[in-house]
Amino acid sequence: MKRFFIFFTAIILLNACRKDRKDKIFPEIKILSPADYSDFTASDTIPVQAEVSDDRQISYIFVQLMDENMRPADKRLDIASANQKQKTFSVGYVISNTDLSSGIYWLKIEASDGVNVSKEYVQLYIYALPVEREGVVVVSQPSADNTLVDLLYVEDNSTVNLANLSNDFLDMAVSSKFHQVVIIPEYYNKAAAIDARTQAIEWQITEAYNYPSPTFTSFYAFNNEYFTGIYQWGIKGYDESGYNIYQIPFSNEISYALYKDEDYTFSVNQILGNNYMELVVYYAQSGSEKWRTSIDLDNRIEIFRRNATQYFVFGNDANNQARVFLYDVSNGGYFEPYSFSAGFYLNDVEQISSDDFLIAATGGIYMYEYNSSSVTNRISAGDVSTVKVDTLNKQILFSENNKLLFYGLTDYSSQGYYSHPYPIRDFEVLYTK
Repeated sequence: MKRFFIFFTAIILLNACRKDRKDKIFPEIKILSPADYSDFTASDTIPVQAEVSDDRQISYIFVQLMDENMRPADKRLDIASANQKQKTFSVGYVISNTDLSSGIYWLKIEASDGVNVSKEYVQLYIYALPVEREGVVVVSQPSADNTLVDLLYVEDNSTVNLANLSNDFLDMAVSSKFHQVVIIPEYYNKAAAIDARTQAIEWQITEAYNYPSPTFTSFYAFNNEYFTGIYQWGIKGYDESGYNIYQIPFSNEISYALYKDEDYTFSVNQILGNNYMELVVYYAQSGSEKWRTSIDLDNRIEIFRRNATQYFVFGNDANNQARVFLYDVSNGGYFEPYSFSAGFYLNDVEQISSDDFLIAATGGIYMYEYNSSSVTNRISAGDVSTVKVDTLNKQILFSENNKLLFYGLTDYSSQGYYSHPYPIRDFEVLYTK
């Protein structure tokens, strides 16, 4: 009896396989909406209506936006079919990829009966979403172990709280592409990524707790990826999903400043047991060391690329005197192109061209011009801690205690300010894409 049952089951399976192989009827797809050559803008919702049928059953249906070369341009939207023979559906397909360029796209509907696959397309023209300033992400600290992250809408000076974190603060970054805010603490051991649209914590990075030594020692964001120095570990990099994608391990030194581009990773490291700093250059891809040299800098260190081989390095030395060096990655050497006046201490630096920089310091905003070897005061103010440039709106933004001030980029005219309830630690402009 048992043998007969096995034999009978095998016959059924064999016949089923033969039956599938003989299924030469493809699912039929009829797209009712949108019409061919319809126009949409990135972030729009496309009204999709379609009828799908098959002589046996439908195993899957999905909708997806394709580019002009039939490559996926946005996410896939699955349509529940529940093994029906006929499915009529009406859905809204949201164009979530706000980085699309203007041009021709295809809306694809694909269906399968488990053997045969059918595809139908509608040609669309999608306009790129214009880039606009959505707001300014402002970080403040009501207390040493409390970090507030707020989004300021500049048009009406209203704010929405994105996060209230129980940690201290070292640095931050904003990704307009992913609408993401990354907050890096110093002594606490959890860094966080916040969704600026939903105010949800997307992911966290947890490292070993080293108190009274810091956990995170440096930070830099490049190309929507995040790189941080870890105390007595080295350098780690993370993508927008929080996955560890990059590592340069070292244990006998501490990274106190970071910079990264497509060619090199720079780190200003303090050698454990010594007080001096070394500027270390690593190949970006392999992480192997290229150059290492001592450099007389201690704090507020920032690095900027000038051209293919030269990099500006700003900071203050151990005597709190501002310094600037021009480093050549081709030979590992550097020189000091300008001497700041005695007692000049810089808080922040922003590059506005390959050779020109805005400097935040006591007294306001200063302009350093390499070609004229000069530093001039452009905006008089108090003790300015942070400066940024919004090139889209042609504005200089800087913070002074609890105020965020807006000035013209070319005429340096005052264009308003925002008063925050607490002293501002840092801020970044958030764009719509």
